[in-house]
Amino acid sequence: MKQASLPQMETTEDLSERSEVAYFRQVFSPQPTDVPGGEQYAEKKKKNSKYGH
Repeated sequence: MKQASLPQMETTEDLSERSEVAYFRQVFSPQPTDVPGGEQYAEKKKKNSKYGH
């Protein structure tokens, strides 16, 4: 994905929600509680990790 390799704020508008989350995790390394819905995302990620996602 070409956009993901360009760490520019403008590109985030074109990224999917999943890629956007990955972008912010990479650039800002936020804790799950730092963003709205972050806790739910963390729970979902934890749940998915059981199944190897």
